[in-house]
Amino acid sequence: MAGFKVASEGHFRSDQLLWMQRIVKKAPSESIRGKLAQAQEGRIRNPNNRCVKNWHLLDHCVCNAVNTPTICRLGHIALISTYGPGCNRQSFNASRAFCTAPQKVHRGEGDRRPSIKLLLDKGDFEMKHLGQLLRDELAGNVAVQPFLGIYDCFSATIAAQYSTNLFLSGFGFSASYYGLPDVGYIAWTDMVAAAWRIRQILPEHKLLVDIDDGYVDVHTARHVVKQLERMGVAMVMLEDQSRPRRCGHVDGKLLLPLPEYLDKLNSLILDRESICVLARTDASGDEVYRRLEAMSETDADVLMVDAIDSIETLTKLRSYTNKPLLFNQIAGGKSPRLSIEQLRALGVGLVQYSTPLLFAAQQAMTEVLDALVESGGVLPQNPEGSNIGVAECLALLEANVSTTRRAVSEK
Repeated sequence: MAGFKVASEGHFRSDQLLWMQRIVKKAPSESIRGKLAQAQEGRIRNPNNRCVKNWHLLDHCVCNAVNTPTICRLGHIALISTYGPGCNRQSFNASRAFCTAPQKVHRGEGDRRPSIKLLLDKGDFEMKHLGQLLRDELAGNVAVQPFLGIYDCFSATIAAQYSTNLFLSGFGFSASYYGLPDVGYIAWTDMVAAAWRIRQILPEHKLLVDIDDGYVDVHTARHVVKQLERMGVAMVMLEDQSRPRRCGHVDGKLLLPLPEYLDKLNSLILDRESICVLARTDASGDEVYRRLEAMSETDADVLMVDAIDSIETLTKLRSYTNKPLLFNQIAGGKSPRLSIEQLRALGVGLVQYSTPLLFAAQQAMTEVLDALVESGGVLPQNPEGSNIGVAECLALLEANVSTTRRAVSEK
């Protein structure tokens, strides 16, 4: 077996990676180990005055077309992050690991997604972006877990106990972060920051992020998707609404001209490396079939028609494309309420529940405040076994602290 050893255990952040690249590029090859040894001892600091102690040094890089924050090709030297922002948490924690013989991974012409296989005690392991893991699930006809709608880190923490797939909903985020309806108030910087916070506490979960219309401009849309991809977001949702936009289950929606939407969609697809792209239309009537058919001809990974009004419409839509379909369910919306089993029988591959946690939170807060008023200010006593207090809430949040500590200890 032609391979190589990991010179030292540890992980590094993306800012450390960029600085280590500069060290390697400037230093003669025979002095690289000496430079890295100094960094390991804390005697070299990066421009942010942080000690560079976490790194992997691999002899003889066999990666092809590597281009992500987590794996970087540097001639015959490779620095590899096994717990980077664009990688799932299945990192290897061994003092030695061996790379399999150099091989090309066929991904199609022009595809730059990285791949490196490592042979561990338990067999071959391939580091993959969460978007690629989702794509593999879709290609393998695996029953994909439902995407549960969340609106902040707390709701994400609760939802994470029920599914490995989460949906950062524009409706929920606009309500939670701004206290405003979802009609176009969301700034892309706020949505990216929210996604980043969720990724830090739930790095193993696949996150679908609602980016509305890509925030109007195609260049902004590409920039946002690239940031989300680099932090490990699995999929983004791009809709064909024009401004002022609104929730997909209300009347009065305006649509972009189809060619304009397709240009934006294709631009994102061509620019992405591993992240999945969901193409969504908010059309109705006969126009929905024309748009779905056009979207099906792109390289979008998943298609979605919002506010499907009947099983008959869903069945007809299924006949227009072979791509995976996502069905969105929202309380009080226009779509019929169907079980996951019923939807799969109708050919739906992915199911999304946009707002159950948001609406449940509104209901629960209203009820507890009503009870507080009625009791004259005495906190109500819930039935035994159903009360959530300080201990129960802290137990939920401590799990996120443990995840963060574990990640730090592995770095």
